[in-house]
Amino acid sequence: MQKTKKEKSFPISILCSAYACFFTAVLNLNLALNCAAQPVTPKTKEAIQSKPISFDVLKRSIAGIDLKNHSLTLKEMDRYWDKKDVYIIDLRSESDFKRGHFKGAVHLGADIDEKKLAKLIPNKDAVLITYCNNSLYPTRMISLTHSCLPQFITLGYKNVYTLEPIWHGATSMPDISKNEHWIIP
Repeated sequence: MQKTKKEKSFPISILCSAYACFFTAVLNLNLALNCAAQPVTPKTKEAIQSKPISFDVLKRSIAGIDLKNHSLTLKEMDRYWDKKDVYIIDLRSESDFKRGHFKGAVHLGADIDEKKLAKLIPNKDAVLITYCNNSLYPTRMISLTHSCLPQFITLGYKNVYTLEPIWHGATSMPDISKNEHWIIP
């Protein structure tokens, strides 16, 4: 008579218990992620009336944008310095902004909020020039200037420009801190 290996089997109660623990963990993770993604804010009349841009509206907005008509080189920015109703908008982190920024720049960061933008720039006919980390040096990130451009346009700001990366076509890495319009506090 041949010896056979005894197959290991788990009682069904252990399998059901493991499945229940896994399912509960997934539900708790989903709940935690949803709560983290939706900050708790008081439900005021203004908050209820403010609606985010839908994906379809954003998609149609992006399809209608010719990036060449909304881009400036650093040299082309020269015609905008010290002009009225021109806003240079820094989309980088607050800590990057505090380390240095363009003269007259306002910090907005990556969070494009309609009310914050209306308070910061009430004139929708104003010229907005945006820049981010990718404008100043090569990064592995998606350019915030390109992702925010359709949002600005959809919110009614038509004269929006993105600063083209200053390092494109350069033989060596440009040092933005040497630019006459760059301020290091």
